[in-house]
Amino acid sequence: MNSSPVSISLYLLFMLNVLPVIRARPQAYSRQANPEYTQTRLMENFTSARLNRAVWDVVSGIKKDNLYIFTDNDSTVRQANGRLELSMHRSPGYTASTWSPDGDTIITAGFIAAEVISAEEYSYGIFECSATFAHGDGSFPAFWLYNDTMCIESERPEIDIVELKANRRNPTLDNNIWYYPIECLPQTSHEFTEHKFTWGGTHTFKGVWTPERIEFWADDILLKVVYNTGQYWYPRLKQHVVLSQQITRYGRLFPDTARIATPQTSQFHWVKVQEFFLAPEIYCPENIQGTVIATLDADPSASEISWDLSPPALFNGQTSGRGIKVTITPATKRHGKGTLTYSFKMPSGESFTAEKELIINGLEQIRLRQVNR
Repeated sequence: MNSSPVSISLYLLFMLNVLPVIRARPQAYSRQANPEYTQTRLMENFTSARLNRAVWDVVSGIKKDNLYIFTDNDSTVRQANGRLELSMHRSPGYTASTWSPDGDTIITAGFIAAEVISAEEYSYGIFECSATFAHGDGSFPAFWLYNDTMCIESERPEIDIVELKANRRNPTLDNNIWYYPIECLPQTSHEFTEHKFTWGGTHTFKGVWTPERIEFWADDILLKVVYNTGQYWYPRLKQHVVLSQQITRYGRLFPDTARIATPQTSQFHWVKVQEFFLAPEIYCPENIQGTVIATLDADPSASEISWDLSPPALFNGQTSGRGIKVTITPATKRHGKGTLTYSFKMPSGESFTAEKELIINGLEQIRLRQVNR
């Protein structure tokens, strides 16, 4: 049958209005990076009278950029009123002693600054902080991750979740990935990005690091994603959390130390690290007509594993218990939707659950009888 162009157009318009819109389903998370299954490894609110030195190491006696020295004293590192304050100061002729293979060496600089690093190192996870960054001329605060393995032993990764370098009129929010090969040289920068950002006040920053991707967030806005496509520099080793108030020369073409404004202080209000663990997987048929065995595959560090079948009326036998294996028997002539729920704890003390929906079709029992002939 021949159709006119007009009739074809009307038919297509009709179908577009009648047929449901098909939306792409979001990509499922891998078991190694499911945000529903993270345990809290660090939650620091800085509420104690002094910095907890069991959680944080203060960097001291290191000279950076031939400009400043990290120091550990009350003028650069202070904790009070629920915040950690890291400060930078002008200090002409400041000297410090630092270790070297040939013995202690005296170093000198015109400025002092502050940096703390977590005592623990962390694997793939969600790294967040709330901070008020100093943004005057020369300020260089940052929230980042770093592996401190000796270069003679291994490569080293670094993820700069957020940096503010006030070395020009309109400082940007920067993030970056560094790679240090064995022997440390040449160190290389990858995926460096500058984002326009309005500084001032308190902001939240977040980095999500998984085996597949790294996400950079600011104030709950996704800024950038870096995918793991097999690059040699993609971070794989555990890293420490670093909070710092560094210093940068002002000006791109003609760096001018006279323009550096001091003192300046950045404040960190809280820091949180949630580490991914292997997400649980329940192996069990969805449609159950007879007795089956369900099994939970959970992270090796999971403990106190228990299970529950609901509603109980759909099942024969035990409907709750402990362990990873469950014998499921549908009740006779019972039909409906049921749920198998596992509960467990992780070393952090946090509790988690995993559920699987079941379709129960209990068959009628057939009684055999002898027929006399």
